[in-house]
Amino acid sequence: MNADEAVRRLAEVIMRKHLSPATERNYRARLRRNRDGLKGIPFHLPSQQKPERFLTALVKNPVAAGTQNQAFDAIIFSGFWPSETVP
Repeated sequence: MNADEAVRRLAEVIMRKHLSPATERNYRARLRRNRDGLKGIPFHLPSQQKPERFLTALVKNPVAAGTQNQAFDAIIFSGFWPSETVP
């Protein structure tokens, strides 16, 4: 999935869940910012390890818990980490 597809899918899920336009703007912005962080993850890792590695790196950085939660939600909503496998 490329970045444009991820943003489109995120918008579809948010619309289906009837979330506010402000939530959509925040999640889109977070997804774009996180895209750069995802580029640093090795391609050869199994799909399950990629979001784990990303979230681990996010926790190690000095960011607020709300920012971490927002990044986690954006990953789930974008389909990068299927919600049925969320730990």
